[in-house]
This record gives sequence, C-alpha cells and structure tokens, in this order.
Amino acid sequence: MDEEFVTAVEALTGPISRILRQALGFPLPALAGSDLGIELPARGLVDGAVAVIMVQDKCSRAEAFAQ
Repeated sequence: MDEEFVTAVEALTGPISRILRQALGFPLPALAGSDLGIELPARGLVDGAVAVIMVQDKCSRAEAFAQ
C-alpha cells in the first residue's frame, strides 16, 4: 500500500466510523430461536463497525465495543 492509498483510507475512516457507531446503537434481536439468516449479516455489520473503531482509535476490541 502506497502513501496515497493510506491517506485515502484514513480520510474515509471518520465518516464511516460515525455511521457504524450509530449502527451499533440499534438493538439486535437475541439469537436464541430466531432466524440466523437475518442475524448473521447484522453480526457482520457490528464486527465491521468495531474493527473500524479499533483502527481509528487505536484501541482494543473491548474498548471499541464499549464506545
């Protein structure tokens, strides 16, 4: 990855982070007895949001998930 690519990615982390932080605020239904076909993509969204926060804030998964 060259410097131009890294700069472009860094420019996107702020807006994406804000969007994903908002997404983390939506309650996810409990997995017990529900349709996993619906739940698994939602879990992927949460995992993605946490990963973006971890990169942007340079923090652990637990710290990112708590935000």
